[in-house]
Amino acid sequence: MKALIGQTPPAWIGVQSLPVTQATVLEAYKTVFKKDPPPQLSDACKKAKPACS
Repeated sequence: MKALIGQTPPAWIGVQSLPVTQATVLEAYKTVFKKDPPPQLSDACKKAKPACS
């Protein structure tokens, strides 16, 4: 709807679906949101090593 009124839609609209696991969550975040994950997510992954990368 935003595009219809001349506004830019959020970047996450229209991304393909992709399977996300604990091991791929950081890369999936970058793919979907086009930016690095927040520090809280990165820190949680560091604590969950080796399952999260």
